[in-house]
Amino acid sequence: MSLKDLDSVLPTNLSTGNSDPYKEIVIPCLKEATIFHMGTGFFDSGWVDLAKEGLVEFIKHGGKMVLLTSVRVGEEEFESFQKGEKAKTDKILEDILVKNALDSVTKAGKEWTLNYLAWMVSQDILDVHLLVHKTSAINIYHPKVSFWYDSEGNTICTNGSLNATGNAINNLEVLSVFCSWRLGEDRHIKSFESIWKDDWEGKPENYFLLELPEIVKIDYKRMASDKNPYESLISLVNGYAKSGSSIQARDYQIEAIHALKANGYRGILSMATGTGKTFTSLLAVKQIIEEKGNSVVLVCVPQTTLIDQWEEAIDKVFDSPIIHKCAFNRNDWFSKLACDLKFFDGSESVFAITTYGSLTDLKFQNAVQRAKGNFVYIFDECHKLGTPKIMRTFKPRNDSYRIGLSATPERWFDEKGTSYISATIGPSVFEYSMEQAIQNQKLCPYNYHIILSQLTNEEMAQFISMSDKIAKLSKTDGLDGKSLSEDLKRALEKRA
Repeated sequence: MSLKDLDSVLPTNLSTGNSDPYKEIVIPCLKEATIFHMGTGFFDSGWVDLAKEGLVEFIKHGGKMVLLTSVRVGEEEFESFQKGEKAKTDKILEDILVKNALDSVTKAGKEWTLNYLAWMVSQDILDVHLLVHKTSAINIYHPKVSFWYDSEGNTICTNGSLNATGNAINNLEVLSVFCSWRLGEDRHIKSFESIWKDDWEGKPENYFLLELPEIVKIDYKRMASDKNPYESLISLVNGYAKSGSSIQARDYQIEAIHALKANGYRGILSMATGTGKTFTSLLAVKQIIEEKGNSVVLVCVPQTTLIDQWEEAIDKVFDSPIIHKCAFNRNDWFSKLACDLKFFDGSESVFAITTYGSLTDLKFQNAVQRAKGNFVYIFDECHKLGTPKIMRTFKPRNDSYRIGLSATPERWFDEKGTSYISATIGPSVFEYSMEQAIQNQKLCPYNYHIILSQLTNEEMAQFISMSDKIAKLSKTDGLDGKSLSEDLKRALEKRA
């Protein structure tokens, strides 16, 4: 564990206009450091979300964080600080710090970040000092400097304009990086360290130094869970793959699972092709099983060719799973599936993989409704769920968890079908676009190359025939831009 190992990848200077300071500096440094000191004008729990991947490793190997920041107070509150009334000061700080923490969570919509921050304080992993100006409620402590220390005596320091808040990364900010082992840079680090240490000890004459009041620590303990909330999620997710498997959840997949959990395990994961929707959904199922107990899991796919792929994925995530492949000759699989569902006792989870056509089959639906215990739907390519026939006949179990997967969950020219999908599965709870995946180096960049091809005489005749059919169907459909008949859709797909 050495910060020196980062020498070849750390930038000398960084601008948020074209780089991510968390991915390039903060997270890698936290993963290697044992001590982290930070001085920042503004801090909120949004920083925890941005730095979470590094924080997990930092805390795992016993890291300690020290934070020096400012706190804004009103004119009336400011008088209590000037008078040195500790009881009033502590109460003011409690009101301000707890309110600010809750406000930052409300804006970001990520409650777990406050839970995590509170847990760090309650476990003495995070120590906080506050500076308040003695003569002005407007002036604040405003440096932005950080120091990472490892067990080998190496130090990395950053100095610049970036505050430690969830929103600051959206500003155009600049950071400079200094490494103790680089020629001439250690003197800059020592200079910054000397200033930061004086500030931490309250030596600036114009500022009050305030430690985090005990009353605030008590409040934070109430907010905190009894264990590392994000690490437990990491270990839970990465522990899902069966013994010996190399499957590890990526950071965005963990966020997707957390988003599903926050919405009661009902929602759509709108993730680009190739980003691992299948495994993300199965890891979410693993978490449901961990929390709720063994379950019946029904995977719905748009075509039979995907059934074997899903069987292979399930087998990679779960140990010796019971899997029913529900396709082709009904006599080969229905009786066994119906029996397993009817007598499901929760001793083992049961997986069934079928096509969307089964959702309109009355006997199949009755078998599903009879299953006792936890029930999970996974709708692969969930935009296929919004067909008129499925909307008329499919009745999902009321007590079920529902996970939708699609790179494009909206149905073209079909507002009714799109509304049905979100009403049945839940809202889109997580999005990860192709652009994000390429920027984050999870998918490789690619180029489109258009290759023109001439139709044969026979193909041209078929194309003209289908075009005539589409024209006739379009007249009866009206092409109102809201919905297309199934016949017209099939004709358009066939011509394409």
